[in-house]
Amino acid sequence: MKRTTNYALPTWEKSDFIQMSDFNDLTQKTDAALKANADAAQALQSGKADAQTVSALAKNLGAAGHNCRVAFGSYVGDGNVGQAAPTTLASPFYPVLVLVQRVISGNNSIANPSVFVRPNDKGTNAADKSTMDSLLYLTWADDSVSWYSDGGRGVRE
Repeated sequence: MKRTTNYALPTWEKSDFIQMSDFNDLTQKTDAALKANADAAQALQSGKADAQTVSALAKNLGAAGHNCRVAFGSYVGDGNVGQAAPTTLASPFYPVLVLVQRVISGNNSIANPSVFVRPNDKGTNAADKSTMDSLLYLTWADDSVSWYSDGGRGVRE
C-alpha cells in the first residue's frame, strides 16, 4: 500500500488487501489534521499569536498592554553642537514620538516645540520669531533618541 507524501495517509492500489486498521488510521489522522486546522483558524480569528510573535510585539507596548505611554523630564544643554556632541534623552520604553520644548534664553519665553517622530532621521529645532529653524539629525534606539544640529543659527542643544 502506498502512502501520501504529506500526511502518510493510505492510498490503495487494486492489488492491496484492505484492512479495517488502515481505515481507522486514516480516520484518526484526518480528524487530527482537521482539528489542528480548526484550532489554528480560531487562534487567528481570536487574535492569539505564538509566544515569539507576542514577545516581539510586547517590547513596543506599554505597561499592562497599553500602547501609549508618556514620560517627561527636563535637561539643560551645554551649548555644544555638531555630530560629536549629540543630545540623548533616555526613555523607560520604546520611544516613537518626542516633543522638545525650548526655552529662549534672555526673555524666559518658549519656542515652538521640536517634534521627532520615529522612524524619521531628521527633525527641526523650532525657532522663535527672531531665529530660523535649523535641521536636527536624529538617531533612534530601543530606549532613547539622540540628536545633533549642524550648528545652524539659533541652535542651543
